[in-house]
Amino acid sequence: MLGIETDIQYADIGGDNNIPILKSDDDDDNWFGTVRARAGYAFDRALIYATGGLAYAKISNGFSSSDDTSVGWTLGAGVEYAFTNNLTAKVEGLYVNLDQDDDDLPVNAGSDETEFGVIRAGLNYKFSTY
Repeated sequence: MLGIETDIQYADIGGDNNIPILKSDDDDDNWFGTVRARAGYAFDRALIYATGGLAYAKISNGFSSSDDTSVGWTLGAGVEYAFTNNLTAKVEGLYVNLDQDDDDLPVNAGSDETEFGVIRAGLNYKFSTY
């Protein structure tokens, strides 16, 4: 099986600072998405697959007020099982690595990379057109 998959979701990621005078409310607009290739092998009604591609996000770090979108990559794997011809369920794990542009920080606050893991489950219904 070969295919392309895309998604976008809210995420509570990014750092909060604990310095009251620098406190920011920008941490509530975090989101990330992916555009990935998906390749796998089906065993009867089970599909085991690997996935990888582009990752993008808006992540506030508690210091920055930038509206820039971070871009990076993602890699993962999963399993999907078809209970019926129309109903499937999946469990998937992704590793996401984003390059954040922290140029608006007054000092070098460390790494410009944000990396995190995602484990998610899904229930899919395929509509028949025949």
